Amino acid sequence: MSIKFVKKFGSRLPPEEPKKISDIFAKLNQEHQDNVKHIQPHLKDLFGLYDDRCVIFDGNNYVGQNGYSFRGGKIEDYDQVGKILAQM
Repeated sequence: MSIKFVKKFGSRLPPEEPKKISDIFAKLNQEHQDNVKHIQPHLKDLFGLYDDRCVIFDGNNYVGQNGYSFRGGKIEDYDQVGKILAQM
């Protein structure tokens, strides 16, 4: 178990400047391009499932962050994606 020490009067560091939206989109675009370049060749047709960020597996369904439920044969597809990524 970790212990978190909270500073009583805050940090002495200056506050971070807000990020520009253009910088955020540039970062997301770069991440996507890296995924296409490095991960898509391994996943091939399953690459579309790679960006689904599954949070919960309740035994029958994967439930995503926004409440999406991935039913049917996709469970095996997600398992296959996990196996391929684990081997990389």
